[in-house]
Amino acid sequence: MQVVKTRKPLAGLLIQSGLGRFADRMAAIVYGWAVLQQTGSGFWAGIVIAAHVAVLVLGTLYAGRLIARFGARPVALCGSWLSVVATTVIAVLLLHGPVHPLLIAAVSALGASLEGPSNVASETNYPEIARIARWDLLRLNAIDDSLDHMAGLVAPAAGAALIVAVGSAYGAVIIAALCLASALTLTASLPDFLKHPSAKATRLAPVLQHLRADPVLFPLTILFSLVMALLASIQFVILPLSVSQAGLDPTAVAKFLVAAAAGSLRGAAAAEVLQ
Repeated sequence: MQVVKTRKPLAGLLIQSGLGRFADRMAAIVYGWAVLQQTGSGFWAGIVIAAHVAVLVLGTLYAGRLIARFGARPVALCGSWLSVVATTVIAVLLLHGPVHPLLIAAVSALGASLEGPSNVASETNYPEIARIARWDLLRLNAIDDSLDHMAGLVAPAAGAALIVAVGSAYGAVIIAALCLASALTLTASLPDFLKHPSAKATRLAPVLQHLRADPVLFPLTILFSLVMALLASIQFVILPLSVSQAGLDPTAVAKFLVAAAAGSLRGAAAAEVLQ
């Protein structure tokens, strides 16, 4: 099928990617702080974040099979709109008073169940989207990575500012609104040719199946996920708990996370130059 040359899918996917990642980074601060305020326990805050991260990692492992069976566009849209439902439910729960952390963890995990496949579904078609936009693929990937780093740089401070200005519950409402804007942008911009499984998506399933069967790669993947979960727990659980117990406000958390993200951004820039 011949596709008209257009930059609409490219612009839409970049905007959607930026909005989605910004909302994710903000949620880690807002949801974690909300649990700390209700329970005073870092354990429950860790449970909420661990549930989201674990399901996100597991979802990536079965992404190829879902895309090969249902097509990239349906998987991407289902994952995006499921996140909208999950963030909206969490916002409603927080607005209506104290809620058990396990319920927040369960809803967050549900929202993350298709987040990995949704991201993979979009990214596996970047080459075709770059082609119809007449853009260089490396340039597209560089902008996408820059959006990821910028979200890590700005979103923690924005999340902490929301908590100070309007509280955790209304911060959750704003996160749900960002997810809604992200889903609407993806729905409007994702091209129709993604309705059918692409050749790359079809090849992705056996690759991930090989990864799960490999005696070296699969344990290393799990180890990497555990290390990332440990780093996430330090950033989004241990640090906020220490700040809360010290009587400080969330801006102290934001300052640390912004500094860490700035270091990551500088490291990525240096790696790009060295490469």
